[in-house]
Formats: sequence, structure tokens, C-alpha cells
Amino acid sequence: MGIIRKQSILTSLLSYAGVGLGYLNVILLFPSFLSAEEFGLTRVMLAVVTIGSQFALLGSGNSIIRFFPEFKDPEKGHRGLLRLGLILAAIGFSIICVVLLVMKPWVVQHYAERSSLVGQYFMLIIPFLGVEVLFQVFKSYSRVLLHSVVNIALKEVVVRLLTTILLVVFYFGMMSFDTFILLFVAQYGVITLVLAIYLIGIGEFFSGMNRHHISPELRKRMTTYSLFAILSNTSALFVMNIDVMMINEMIGLEYVAFYAVAFYVVSLINIPRGAILNIAMPLVSEAWKNNDIKQIHGIYEKSSINQLTIGILFFVGIWANQETLFAMLPAEYASGKWVLFSVGIARLVDTGFGINGGILANTSHYRYETYFGIG
Repeated sequence: MGIIRKQSILTSLLSYAGVGLGYLNVILLFPSFLSAEEFGLTRVMLAVVTIGSQFALLGSGNSIIRFFPEFKDPEKGHRGLLRLGLILAAIGFSIICVVLLVMKPWVVQHYAERSSLVGQYFMLIIPFLGVEVLFQVFKSYSRVLLHSVVNIALKEVVVRLLTTILLVVFYFGMMSFDTFILLFVAQYGVITLVLAIYLIGIGEFFSGMNRHHISPELRKRMTTYSLFAILSNTSALFVMNIDVMMINEMIGLEYVAFYAVAFYVVSLINIPRGAILNIAMPLVSEAWKNNDIKQIHGIYEKSSINQLTIGILFFVGIWANQETLFAMLPAEYASGKWVLFSVGIARLVDTGFGINGGILANTSHYRYETYFGIG
């Protein structure tokens, strides 16, 4: 528990620093410096890439965490697990690229009048998706090596700091919106490159692969697990992002911006859960391998109690100050008040169950997480 406590505290602090920057960006700068439609475009792109990356990964991120104990061997480069993850991700990314290219004419025509920016910048989704897929593979690999702090710092702090800089530069007229959106995507490539360089620097970027280690039995288990991981992750991310895509489709791109502000504030509740899950999952996987039920029980019990306690405090604080929050924004953003309440309650219930999904995902009953997610 010492490793979990130490790294979860550190990652929580980094996450809250990221929330501070995110608050500056999402609550103050985006609504003030961009039009609602331009702001909405950034949210839609993020939602599409977040969901698309889970298909493109072909379950490789989850498999790295789930099967790392069976590959773990520093002297043999962990038997090429990283390279295997990258190969799967490359195959999945190629498939999704073909799908996106086939869909492009329909998307451009469909959004030509109501949300023209979506069609205009549609092709940017492909490089955005590519760097996100790479980052997710490196992120999973760094997690099993218990180096999660770096990927958290990059995704939660560095990318948001870069976004702040881009917004300020755009506000002072030093770049066009075309340049802004290009650099907005490029910053995700920067953090992916930095994470790869970090893995090389600590001597953990192994490109070789031991094919003999992957027996037919192990290959079958990994394939089955990966297929269910794709369904499970995608269904979970649909729950998190389908609202943004539906609002864009049914109402309009500018309303995505109104929704995004309220949704972002509620994300405060989920930060401790994400920090604990990020650190605990590799340890849970190792504990299952050793059949250490006592350790798993301890991790689950403490994570549930701590997350719910912190979550309640955050929810009460957010709802008590919601009038002040919306008074700081343009009047049209006030429609997000009840988004704040309903999504906040949902996040609170989720945190109360601790890392239940993470524990289930590392057992032979992982299929049930997929069934529940789709349901």
C-alpha cells in the first residue's frame, strides 16, 4: 500500500494542478477567447479521438497491464511486450483510418450547414488519433513499470499549460484559428514524444520481441481478453463522451461548449479515483497472479472509503458554489446548472464503488465488466 499511497498522492497533486490549469482554460479562456462553435469543435474532436483510440488500440493497453506479470523480465526486455502493444496499435490505427476516410464525404455533407467546422477540420482527427494511440500504449507500459507520475504530469499538466499558451497567443492575434487548431493537435504529439524519450532514458524502451514466449495458449488468452477490453473500454468511453457527440448532432456545436463547462467542473470528483486506479491496477494484476486476496481486499476497501469521502466533500462544495461559478461566465452558459447536478451525482456513485471494475478486469470474470458496460 506504500507505493499506492505515495504515488496516488503525487498523481492527485499533479491532477489538481492540471485541474487548476483546466479551470483557467475551460471556464475562463475558451469561452472568452473563442466563439462557442470554435470551443465546441475542440470538445468534439477530443471526444471522437478518445472513443476512436479505444477501437484503434485493439485492447493492447489493457493487455499490457493484465499480462505484464507473465512477460516481466527486465533482463530480456520484458519479452517484447511493448513492441507487441505497438504492433497491435498500428494495425488498429490503420483500420480506423480507413473507416474515417470512407466516412469523410458523409460527415462533411452532414455538417455542411449546422456545424461546418466539423467537416472543415475532419482530417485533423487522423493525426490526432495517431498520437493519442501511441500515448495510450506508452502510458499503459509506464503504469506497469510503476512510473505513472510522468504520464499524469504530461497529460494533466503539460498539455493544459501548452493549451493556455496557445489561447493567450491566439487572443492577442498572433495566430489564426487554423494555426491554433493545428497546434492544439500537435501538443498531444509533443507529450507522446516526451513520454517515449523518458522510457528510453530509464532504459525501458525495448523493441525486441520473444515470439517463443507467446505460446498458443497465451496468445488465445490475450486475444480473447483484448476483444473484451475493446468492448469494455469503448462502452465506458461512450458513456463518458456520447453526450457531447449527441449534443453536437441534435442541437448544435455551440451547445457542446455550454455542456463542456459544467461537465469539466464535475470532473473534480473523479480525480482521486483516477489517481488511485492508475497506480493500483498493476499491483492488483500482480496480486491476482499470486492469489493474494488479502491485498486485493485491502486495496479495494481503502479505495472505496477514501474516494467516497473526498467525492462527497467535492460535490457539496461544487453545488454550494454553482451560482458564483455561472456568474463568472457568459449568460448562455447558465443552462449547464443541472448538468452539474446530475452528472455530479453519477460521479459520486461511481467513486463510492472504488476500483471494482479494475479488480474485475484482472480476473477470469473480466467478461462481466464488458456486459455491464454495454448494458
